[in-house]
Amino acid sequence: MMACPHSPGPGQAELLAQMRRFVEGADCSMENANALEVALDDGYPEDPVIQEFVTMLACYRPGGGAYLYDQKELAREMKRVLEGGGTK
Repeated sequence: MMACPHSPGPGQAELLAQMRRFVEGADCSMENANALEVALDDGYPEDPVIQEFVTMLACYRPGGGAYLYDQKELAREMKRVLEGGGTK
């Protein structure tokens, strides 16, 4: 499964902090979601759980829409990833 929530190393602590800010509602901006998408994609290219979540991040819009994830949906999935439970 994903390494970052369980063993934070250099750079991973900030990644976890960004994810927590999103889950807590402190920073649900497109900029934060885009930064997370790139960092997770670059950091975990072989992790299928993370790659599925990267796809969700790519489909995020604060208000949602057809075929898009809104803030609430993405925060729920992000919380699952942080807890090591994967997505959906």
